[in-house]
Amino acid sequence: MVNKMPPEAKKILASHGLRATVIRQKILEVLCRAAGALTQHQILSALSEHVDRVTFYRTLTGFEESGLVHRVVDAEGTVRFAVCRHDHAPYEEHSKSKDNHVHFQCEKCARTLCLEEVPMPRPQLPAGFNVRHANLFMRGMCADCSQTLYLD
Repeated sequence: MVNKMPPEAKKILASHGLRATVIRQKILEVLCRAAGALTQHQILSALSEHVDRVTFYRTLTGFEESGLVHRVVDAEGTVRFAVCRHDHAPYEEHSKSKDNHVHFQCEKCARTLCLEEVPMPRPQLPAGFNVRHANLFMRGMCADCSQTLYLD
């Protein structure tokens, strides 16, 4: 099989220490095109061909461990994945997490969005506490759905 992977995908995967395989490129394309964070089922459904489930799960795990994607758990406990669009500063100096930002779930369209421009608050914790990851999850109506309220 000839690998016709776009050079951008190869560069992105390589920058995260990942080998540029066809399945990695396809999953990366799905995540990059998404308007929000996707569930595993949504990612699998968007792929044009059958993918071995073990390979799929290992790929997502590798993406997450390398910092290419981050996991978002919505209000119902559903796990979603989104591409880390920027190299965010860690929440704390020794944190492994490099993608701390606000997440928002629209109650009308059900999309879960990364609000990277909204800074995470830094609470004052008691001495000895060390935060490695923080999650601020908000629910309401996204800008698109709020706008349609006035158009209907």
